[in-house]
Amino acid sequence: VLDFGCGGGFLIPALSRVAGEVYGVDFSPTSVALTKERSASIANFRGAYSPIEALDMGLKFDGVLAVEVIEHLSDEQLTGTLDIIRRMLEPGGVIVFTTPNEEDLSASRLYCPECDHVFHRWQHVRSWDVETLGAFLENQGFRDVKTWTTDFSPPVGLGIWGQVRRAARAIGNGVDLGLPHLVGAGTLP
Repeated sequence: VLDFGCGGGFLIPALSRVAGEVYGVDFSPTSVALTKERSASIANFRGAYSPIEALDMGLKFDGVLAVEVIEHLSDEQLTGTLDIIRRMLEPGGVIVFTTPNEEDLSASRLYCPECDHVFHRWQHVRSWDVETLGAFLENQGFRDVKTWTTDFSPPVGLGIWGQVRRAARAIGNGVDLGLPHLVGAGTLP
């Protein structure tokens, strides 16, 4: 399994508990180095790389997670990123994206008087919803596309795995929770 856009490697320990081999990829050399350092003691962690290094090594994955990545990408970056992910996925491999659901980008705009620019607090450049994310994945050639909303905020006493179980039950029952986070998944033909 690959954590694409792994940042500081915070998801690697959780992935290592459910996947045979875990890798990280990030465009930031600082993030790659931090992920390697933080995850060095994890037995099934196989390394963190830049996307170009991973492609040059011929690494292929059964699953790729891109957690809170696609809302940061311009059209050109999004197209390039999907091309990289497609090249890294095995046929039949699964891509999973998470992103804010129906984010009002204007609500998090900030003004910097030093540079005289307005920007999004977390550098988000696009907003997604169930329909736009599903259509995007289908237009990119993924099959068996599913999208749903959930809430990754940690409610008291439920924890991350309780949230995953809650979301899985809702999906299994065909319930769209209409919550602040969005998940989209598809299979590479």
